[in-house]
Amino acid sequence: QWYQRRVRGEEVRECNNQDCPESKLRATCDDILEVYVDGVKQSDTDNSFINWPKESVFQKKFRSVALKCENVGGPAGILASIENDQGTTILSTDSSWKCTSTPEEGWTETDFSTANWQNAVKVGDHGDSPWGTIGDISPDADWIWLSGNPLTIYCRITLGN
Repeated sequence: QWYQRRVRGEEVRECNNQDCPESKLRATCDDILEVYVDGVKQSDTDNSFINWPKESVFQKKFRSVALKCENVGGPAGILASIENDQGTTILSTDSSWKCTSTPEEGWTETDFSTANWQNAVKVGDHGDSPWGTIGDISPDADWIWLSGNPLTIYCRITLGN
């Protein structure tokens, strides 16, 4: 049902029909998270990431997920996964996500190009210390961050057109 193809030099994932099944995005970060889906801000959290993840349910086809995470001290990381209506993980954070420490105008928008951004760096497996297991995020998701360990990063992935 999901497939990959190249658009403007980037890998994208797409649902192969207009009536894509319901999907659930679950995300957390250490420490302050902002979530955008197709350019629309979903929510903020505070430093109590352990009481997270944020869960967003989507009934229709969506194309991009963008996450901003601010680390206020200590370990830093982003962890997220998207499941279809059968509970199958269709996407999770890993080194294929593109990240930067310097946001550009429109970075949350669906058609934004990450061609000049770096691939995320895996900083741990889901379940690793100091975070442990976080809610219903897929066990296949990796904690990711950006090399150089900046305090704030912006990461995104394009799912399709």
